[in-house]
Amino acid sequence: MLSNELEGSKTNSFRVHVTEEMICSYLGALGINTVKRQEESEKIIAPPTLPIIFWQFADTYWLNPSYQSIIHGEQIFDYEKPILAGEIYTCSITLKKIYYKEGKSGFLQLLDHELSGKNDRNEFRALSTLMIRQNKEVNENE
Repeated sequence: MLSNELEGSKTNSFRVHVTEEMICSYLGALGINTVKRQEESEKIIAPPTLPIIFWQFADTYWLNPSYQSIIHGEQIFDYEKPILAGEIYTCSITLKKIYYKEGKSGFLQLLDHELSGKNDRNEFRALSTLMIRQNKEVNENE
């Protein structure tokens, strides 16, 4: 389990180049075979949830790969304008809050994160909650 002292931790800035291939691959994984284009530029418009895959480019050093189970929870996306293919964003992820819940199969530690990204045309925020599940036995031995 994470220490509450990690609240406020932030990744180093990282850059994401949003390509047509990235958008089409993401849409394909969602089972969507059509793309939308911006009228004035003909650039492909990314789906609103695309920034969730930006995590793969970040070093979220506080998330240990040995955790028994990490479950994705709530997501909220906030944009000034849609993300378009060809754009490059400077991003970071901040661990905003750590809190706990107990369930039937063990304890849950909930982690609220904010992924923010911006460039000279646009700015976005993606809020998400991750849940780390630990068995009761593991928590009692810590």
